[in-house]
Amino acid sequence: KVLRDQEVNGKTQDVLSCQVQVNTIGWVGIGFNPEDRGMKRADMIMGWISNAGEVTVYDAWSEHIGIPQSDEELGGKDDLYGIEGFEVNGTTTLRWKKPLDTADKYDNPVNLDANTKVVFAFHPSEDAALTYHGQARGFLEVALTESSNSSNFTVIIIVVCIAALII
Repeated sequence: KVLRDQEVNGKTQDVLSCQVQVNTIGWVGIGFNPEDRGMKRADMIMGWISNAGEVTVYDAWSEHIGIPQSDEELGGKDDLYGIEGFEVNGTTTLRWKKPLDTADKYDNPVNLDANTKVVFAFHPSEDAALTYHGQARGFLEVALTESSNSSNFTVIIIVVCIAALII
């Protein structure tokens, strides 16, 4: 969902609060507003839970098809905060927050007045190495609309259902 007027690093910003839940014990990736229906110039979020239960979630950029690089490796900033994650009965759940517009060269702003393109992929086996996902990937567009009973916006992304059907 979109949280309005949040205090982030001393500035008031609108924030995208995300949760992904995928039937996998491997890595999970989700990207926003790529140039195409794939990974080209996508603002990516990558994450997984280690065997020891350690949560890894980071802000990344995908210039083209391949392993996304962290924003920090590219000279940008990791704008994620409020990171949480857990794995239960073969299902990985990751949560994070991120400003809608970070002004980072390696982030794509989320525009509430237009559909948001979303790409996703995951790997079905427990492997922190970002290996090829095969057919476990997809694309969709979602409209962010204001809820009539709330000052917040709600985003419904059916990644969980689609991803669970791929396995």
